[in-house]
Amino acid sequence: MNQNANAAAKNVPAAMPATAKKARVSVVPENESKTARFARLAQSRVTKALKAIRAIGNLSDARYESTPENVTKITNALADAVEGTMIRFQPKASDDAAKFTL
Repeated sequence: MNQNANAAAKNVPAAMPATAKKARVSVVPENESKTARFARLAQSRVTKALKAIRAIGNLSDARYESTPENVTKITNALADAVEGTMIRFQPKASDDAAKFTL
C-alpha cells in the first residue's frame, strides 16, 4: 500500500507535498504593549528589508550586465521608498495648524 492509501485508510491526511508552503504560526505574547509589538515587528521587517536590499546589491556582480539607466532607476526607487517611510514617521501636523481664522 502506498503512503496516500495508508493515510486514507487511517483517516489521516497525507504528508504535504514538498512544494507546499508551511503556514506561518505567529506567537503574539499575551498583553503585549504597543512598544514591544513595534520593536518585535520592526526587527523582523527591517531584517527582511536589509536582506532584500543586499540581494539587489548582488546584481552588481559580473555575472549580470546592467545599464547606468537601470542602476539609476533601482537606486531612485529605493531612495523614494526610504524617504516615504521616513515621512510616515514624522509627527503629524496638529489640526490647529490647518484651521484658518480671521
